[in-house]
Amino acid sequence: IDSYQNIISNIDRQTFDRTGNGRPFVIYVQSKGNRITRLNKSYNETAEGELLALFNHAGYLEIAIRNGRAAELFNLTTTSAVRIIFEDKKEKSNSGQQTLF
Repeated sequence: IDSYQNIISNIDRQTFDRTGNGRPFVIYVQSKGNRITRLNKSYNETAEGELLALFNHAGYLEIAIRNGRAAELFNLTTTSAVRIIFEDKKEKSNSGQQTLF
């Protein structure tokens, strides 16, 4: 968790891309109600106060709220988990999903 209360994961871009292999994904933060389904290239691609994910300058997956404090809002600590589901391109059912992290 950085000084802006953004969540910095240990998931690097290479691992994300290799595991996902171009498949659609959902990132869950704290609960299924907090979903991210796309990656930003910058913070300003998302409206103020909205949840976002991007790969930071060091190449790690970062979860943030634009102009907000994600870790504080979601009560996350350095031991909290972020869950990523990659979907099978052919199937949209639960049986066609793979959990990554």
